[in-house]
Amino acid sequence: MSKWINKDLFKNYVEEKEKEEERTTTRRIDRVWPTPEVGTVDKPKVYEGRFLPDPKGNFTKKYFYHGFKVGDKFYNFLCEKTYDMSNFCPFCTATQKLYMGNDNDKKAAYNYKRKVRNVVNWYIVKDPRDAERRDEDKLEGKVRIYEFPDKIDSKIKAEITDRQNGLGAAIFDPGPDGFNFILKAKSTKKDAYGKVWPDYADSTFARKSYPLGKTDEEINKIMKSTYDLDEHINRMRISDEDMMKILKTEMLWELVEEEWNKYKSKTPRKVAVEAKQESEDDVPWEVADSNGNNQPEEDSNEDDLDELLKEIDSMK
Repeated sequence: MSKWINKDLFKNYVEEKEKEEERTTTRRIDRVWPTPEVGTVDKPKVYEGRFLPDPKGNFTKKYFYHGFKVGDKFYNFLCEKTYDMSNFCPFCTATQKLYMGNDNDKKAAYNYKRKVRNVVNWYIVKDPRDAERRDEDKLEGKVRIYEFPDKIDSKIKAEITDRQNGLGAAIFDPGPDGFNFILKAKSTKKDAYGKVWPDYADSTFARKSYPLGKTDEEINKIMKSTYDLDEHINRMRISDEDMMKILKTEMLWELVEEEWNKYKSKTPRKVAVEAKQESEDDVPWEVADSNGNNQPEEDSNEDDLDELLKEIDSMK
């Protein structure tokens, strides 16, 4: 190699470009760990894995989204308030106006309301569903993005903020000082609406630490397979054209048209979906089929209209 080219820097550049190519050609559904299936009220389904930082050093990220069912499809797209609560979001505006209507409007408001989700890189140590997967589809030993509810986030928060007894940064350490997370997914009893929800109360961090690989080389290989969390979240954005299409399909356009025109005249939207959409199978907002595969997981308290009222008040 020429003396004018820094060999180490060029090597790093090549690796970054290879990684960049891999990221831009990976469909969202291939990056995300399928929502954990729950067991019964008494017997959980048990999963195990290690939380890992992303290539930028981010540990977890929180974002807002709007998710609802249309026909036999579930839709899930980013709420612009993820970036700033003062940002205009037509679905937040529609939710606010619907809640001021009749009972049916209030139910519709609940369906469209803003929800919260957290994301993290998740090295899969044990997934009981692998027993029914083909060898090439098994996930154990791979990294996926885990989109998890606040119930799991509270477990992480408790561990890292307990400076006396908590594990701290060790819960994100892929080396010998790292600890796995034991995800125990039970189901709740039916609530007043007849719904059953995931129960993670028994989930905990392992008592013993161990490395994810036998050598530093093996661990580095795992770390290179992690995903950029900011990129993942940005890929959930949709274009103004697609947003308008959904609003009109759901007959919400008239509710938000005035605010839309006012906002767009002042702040033109710069970006649709930052990552390239590779095919029609990778529609950014479509996240599940008629069987609910990979449907966004909800917390049980999201079925409370009083909670919705509090959220609407915060939008004003």
